[in-house]
Amino acid sequence: MFYKFNKPTGVYANKTVRSLQRELKASKIGHIGILDPLAEGLMIVATDFETKLLQYIDNKSKTYIAKAKLHYSSETYDTDSELIFHNEEKISLEQLINAVKYMKTTTSQLPPIWSAKKISGKKAYEYARNDEQVILKEQSINIHKYEILNFDYDKQEAKFLISVSEGTYIRSLLVDTAKYLNIHCVMSELKRIQVGKISLGNLQPNDYELIPVEELINLKQIELSIQDKKYIQNGNAFYCKNDNGMYLLINPANNLICAIGEIKDNIFQPKKVALERV
Repeated sequence: MFYKFNKPTGVYANKTVRSLQRELKASKIGHIGILDPLAEGLMIVATDFETKLLQYIDNKSKTYIAKAKLHYSSETYDTDSELIFHNEEKISLEQLINAVKYMKTTTSQLPPIWSAKKISGKKAYEYARNDEQVILKEQSINIHKYEILNFDYDKQEAKFLISVSEGTYIRSLLVDTAKYLNIHCVMSELKRIQVGKISLGNLQPNDYELIPVEELINLKQIELSIQDKKYIQNGNAFYCKNDNGMYLLINPANNLICAIGEIKDNIFQPKKVALERV
């Protein structure tokens, strides 16, 4: 099954997901889109056979509400590590608007060293913990939306609505925005409110809600017939008069996905099969 889950702030995502696994009594659990301990909000979680379908989910766009404290810096780009204050000239709302306008045109980004970005098989933060030097490469990104929701001139704090492509680091985006203004900043809050077409809605921290597969995976569905059951049980292909493409195979007896496969020249070739559902 697929669920949307509201990860609370201040805890590791993997820990909360494991707790959810115990609550759901699931044999397997997986998710897309990790969130740092500081962050909260929407995570897409899959259990049992659906964990094998996570790769087919449309998660190319993610939307966040983020807060930034200007004139501070930290090695993690957020308030989860020691903060350093920089005695810099205050910026105006007009200056911030111009910086955001410029950043909207950005098409690449350097990931933060304190991140889960893989480098030669190791996560970047593992190098950082050991004070090892590592070269990070810029990655392509798309900024779909970058808006200022609130700006407090006296406190020099800003709140943003940001929609970006998969793999974009909001911490880095905020720091790069500050660099454009020749100042420093750290991310103080982050809340993910949407992944693809799935929104967090009114879901409270640690709560979860079932998601229909049709809302997550843009694949056609076909029903498993009684005569084809024996083929699927053995992982074999069967005749199916449908257009070419990838399909989800639904068992009408339990209305569950029992396989995913590809139809080519009227032959359904299963890629992954849930035998217990056939």
